[in-house]
Amino acid sequence: MHDGKERTRLAMLQRVARDERVPLAQVNLVGANDELIFDGHSVALDARGEVIALGKGFEEDVFVTDLGKNSAPPPRPLPARRGEGGRRPGEGI
Repeated sequence: MHDGKERTRLAMLQRVARDERVPLAQVNLVGANDELIFDGHSVALDARGEVIALGKGFEEDVFVTDLGKNSAPPPRPLPARRGEGGRRPGEGI
């Protein structure tokens, strides 16, 4: 465990939710196992990266939230997929 880990983890999850435009939930353990410390702080984010719910740290906690489609902005188009060899499907050799 290091100081600021919770803020770093939250910032990373917020960036993923915003960049991918999807609601996101991370569920964390609480307790310890050998040298590992599990700090809790489960979190639910909307597709804009805003915190919907945040669990307690170092304490068991339960929350229920809705990550339904009303919390998501319109989807962005996906980039064209490339087939084997870096060509798009249907492109000639």
